[in-house]
Amino acid sequence: MFEQAKAGTFEPVEYPLIHTFRPGWYIRTIFLPAGTVIIGKIHKFEHPYIIWTGHVHVKTEQDGMEEIRGMHRGISPVGVQRAILVHEDTIWSVFHPTDSTDLDEIERQVIAKSFTELGWEDPVAVLQLTTGE
Repeated sequence: MFEQAKAGTFEPVEYPLIHTFRPGWYIRTIFLPAGTVIIGKIHKFEHPYIIWTGHVHVKTEQDGMEEIRGMHRGISPVGVQRAILVHEDTIWSVFHPTDSTDLDEIERQVIAKSFTELGWEDPVAVLQLTTGE
């Protein structure tokens, strides 16, 4: 599993999204297919998330490597960026407080283009995609 990640070659994969807008909230739900590797974006703010179903290994600079199975809920810290190894089809939702319904505006509000945008130095080490397998 994950031969492409180990070889350093990747092919684009479609990740179906569901965008839900409630007063004061944007909820982004994504389907992550088994056998894929995902590198997430850098988040500017702390926010809740729920992994509804599935099985993943998640690597972050803050928490190291973590194995997670759905149903799981947590709080993402400021500056989180994840590398995700998807073992089973996974459904993952993130919750961002906003009154906007414009996806481009929401992305500008909640996503940093780099760690320096948060006032931090960019990490020296690249996330290592290892699970001990």
